[in-house]
Amino acid sequence: MANRISGFFKRCFPVSAGDCLKTLFGLFLATASCIILRELNPGDDYMAAVQVIYVLAAFMIARFTQGFLYGTFAAVAGVLLTNFIFTYPYWAFNFTLPGYPVTILCALIVSVTTSTMTARIKEQGQLQLEAEREKMRSNLLRAVSHDLRTPLTSILGASSAILENDSVLTAKERLTLLGDTRRCRMARGYG
Repeated sequence: MANRISGFFKRCFPVSAGDCLKTLFGLFLATASCIILRELNPGDDYMAAVQVIYVLAAFMIARFTQGFLYGTFAAVAGVLLTNFIFTYPYWAFNFTLPGYPVTILCALIVSVTTSTMTARIKEQGQLQLEAEREKMRSNLLRAVSHDLRTPLTSILGASSAILENDSVLTAKERLTLLGDTRRCRMARGYG
């Protein structure tokens, strides 16, 4: 039971340096984009776009990282960065803003849903790849098996005919059967 739980957490919340860098880079790009947007559009008109940019960043981070950890972190970080950098009082947290809990909840739902769907799609792709490999392996074994059975059947038939009918076969018939056996073997590359 403990191994199952451990495996679940490793699969859902894997930690890797590459995913950490992707997450930080995505959040950096989102923050830089929002700062540029604020400079180009002074006033409070840019706030809806800021929230959308951070939700998009959380979506992209969830899409290009493994598990749920990074997308969820990006969603929470996006909401906190929006509060800290882009709402009054600037460069300070203000948790008394109206609608703030709804914003956090929506960002988390989008992120976790995206992370879940992405993880399932990747898992299904992996299962489909495994199924294709197994199908190819089975087809190869069937083909090799058929290629082995055909000459072996001819060789066994000719050798059985020689062994069972040795007293009634002429020398010419015996040589013909042995020649057929040799041709089957040589044609299939067995000797």
